Amino acid sequence: MALTRLQQLCIAAENVEGTVISSPALFSSGNAKYLAIDPSITFEVETYQRDVARETFTPLSPLAGAVLGNCTFSLEMNAKVSSSISAIPQWDLPLVASGFRRERLIRLTFGAGTTAVINHGATITSGSGTAFVVGTYLTGSTYVWCTKGTNNNLGNSTTLTTAAATVGGSGVGTTTAVVSDAGVGYWPSSVALYTITTSAGISVALSANDVIVGNSTGAIAIVYYAQSTTGSAVPIYVRRIQGTFTSSDNNCTVYRDGAVVAGTSIAVSTFIQSFDTAAVKNISPTVSIGLSKDGVRESIKGARGSVSISGNVGEPVLLNFNFQGIKDNVIDSGSISGVTYDDDTPPVLLGSAMTVADAGITSLANAKSMCATSFNIDMANDVQYRRCITAATGIDGIYYNGRSPNGTINPDQSPELDFDYMNNYFTSGNMRLDVTVGSTAPDKFRLSAINSAITSVGQGDRNGLITRDIAFALHSGSSSSTSGDNEFVIIWDLSV
Repeated sequence: MALTRLQQLCIAAENVEGTVISSPALFSSGNAKYLAIDPSITFEVETYQRDVARETFTPLSPLAGAVLGNCTFSLEMNAKVSSSISAIPQWDLPLVASGFRRERLIRLTFGAGTTAVINHGATITSGSGTAFVVGTYLTGSTYVWCTKGTNNNLGNSTTLTTAAATVGGSGVGTTTAVVSDAGVGYWPSSVALYTITTSAGISVALSANDVIVGNSTGAIAIVYYAQSTTGSAVPIYVRRIQGTFTSSDNNCTVYRDGAVVAGTSIAVSTFIQSFDTAAVKNISPTVSIGLSKDGVRESIKGARGSVSISGNVGEPVLLNFNFQGIKDNVIDSGSISGVTYDDDTPPVLLGSAMTVADAGITSLANAKSMCATSFNIDMANDVQYRRCITAATGIDGIYYNGRSPNGTINPDQSPELDFDYMNNYFTSGNMRLDVTVGSTAPDKFRLSAINSAITSVGQGDRNGLITRDIAFALHSGSSSSTSGDNEFVIIWDLSV
């Protein structure tokens, strides 16, 4: 007999995709901090039915084929009691492993409010420094979040100062305060990054999209950020295409536009997935996941997943995870002792701001507050198994093949003059939705569906009140936009 209440969820980032964190290390107190709701690990064995003809209708025993692993659980949106930026929330690692990137943020305060709309992904300049804007801000916003700069390898400066700020060469207001490490931003990523740490300097500057080939292993990776020459060991952020670099790759070849880049000399010290709780290595790693089921421990490796975020009035916001992975192990063992859980009480959806705006609303003062009882945003990642004959389980890895993010809200029906939901529905207009969760740091979060289009409007009844039951699809902003990874942002606000 095993009790559902006596289960413990363990998650650990892998150094290399599909290289499992061993059971003793995975099922440890440091990895078992998760206060999981309804955790479950299940396996599916694909069977081959031997459909042969013989003298009887009794079928032959099926053959066991590929083994698929699945893990689902929910976590409350809260932080630790500490307000330190290094004390990441319990949902940080599973969120990043669900196709998100994480960046430390700077908070720019505008005493008189911004004088223009500032969009996510824009480059903002204040003083002599520049930064990447995280989130979208309407005219009159009193603050703007942006990346920390070189900590995040987005090509930005950390020398932001209180000065007149510009975006695209146009003024957007004057900053009155600059607070570094004031928050953390999460938004979707279309790639997973690795870090090649060199054992010596690189002799020739690297460009984004250069191809690196290991001289010993034959591993292949594509450079993600441009990298200047340096006389010391440096991290090079890359997309892994195939194989795993090792220290035996002491003279890697670099290709640019199909030709060898002369003079390059790259010697690999380490090659790991880009995840780190402190700084920059933070984009879509695979994880090993284990569930201690009151006497039985089951685990999967190489796991990647998807997340939906749901909230109901008077309840904590939940992050609902669904991971696909490769079967690792099933062993008998007891519960994990000495666990320090993230024991901060989560905020509930009471007194939260929920606002909506469209292309016709450019001022923060004109954004419409809505009265709703629930919302849901589902990133709907397309997570696929890489099937391979050489893999013992038939599955060589897990990869993302796309996403179809969508959401729902149920505001009270109001006149179109208040907010024109129906006109936006009929014209597929661009809509922005913002929800705040909690009011005091560290339990203060902003969820922002930056670009979305209403896909259906139904009619509901809430205690005699007519509601608009709205479904929407998150997208890139417009049909002419070439930007991406800009449909949704979570900001963990540590500054107030």
